[in-house]
Amino acid sequence: MSISLRFRRHFWIFVFVCLSLWYAAASQTNSVTYLFLFVLLSIFVLSVPFTILNLSKLSVTVFSPAPVFCGENISCKLSVSSISPRHVLDFSIPSFAKIEPLFLAHLALSDSFNPRPVDLLFPSLRRGLFEVTSVEAVSSFPFGLLEAFRVFPISFSVLVYPTPVGTALLPPPVALGSTEFSSTSKSLGDDYSGSRPYMHGDRPRHIDWKAVARGLPLLTKQFSAGGGSRILLLSYYHPSLQSLDLEAKLSQLAKWIVLASATDYSYSLILPAKSI
Repeated sequence: MSISLRFRRHFWIFVFVCLSLWYAAASQTNSVTYLFLFVLLSIFVLSVPFTILNLSKLSVTVFSPAPVFCGENISCKLSVSSISPRHVLDFSIPSFAKIEPLFLAHLALSDSFNPRPVDLLFPSLRRGLFEVTSVEAVSSFPFGLLEAFRVFPISFSVLVYPTPVGTALLPPPVALGSTEFSSTSKSLGDDYSGSRPYMHGDRPRHIDWKAVARGLPLLTKQFSAGGGSRILLLSYYHPSLQSLDLEAKLSQLAKWIVLASATDYSYSLILPAKSI
């Protein structure tokens, strides 16, 4: 975690001023101008170690952010501490800087040893699971001519849900014993409630084959759905979603989940590869 330097825009203005002073002093043989130029260059040289020291012996701890919906700002919590007071520091996540300008977090550590919280915000531009591998601390103290930066390696992921939008109405609840529920009851993860003796007509997949292997008579597993007598089935294959593209379907399902969580019903999300 070495500290590096880079020039800021103000540095080139400073260079232009120094060259102008040097030209004026050389053309007019003005010792006062030479003295003023020497003072400016001395101040600049002495400011370099101060810029670097402002990032030395700095400790950063990152806490994984909570999931958000696409379009919302991701809030990344940092805890910053140092063994000595520090001037204003900027924090950002370099991997997101090329996507969109960040909301930089500013911090001045006036009290040594005491950790200070920092809330770093950056936009969620698309759904999915995103990995963050580093946080960058930047200091341009004291004059803003040079910028010292230090990259802290970290590792955390943030989950971005689809944007909850859509016009389709929330599907009505269905009874647990209905045909519609029975067609999906296996994928809903029903709870095992015990076994009973096998009866003719029981489905082979419900037979307790492990018990048969132990030499026991045929037993049929029983399951209880739980969660009340009615349930909301939020299905990817719902008729009202068939005319939508993939992103629109996921956004509509996200909105249904938000609406379903505000009701008193249990609900299940049915996707092509998995049901929850």
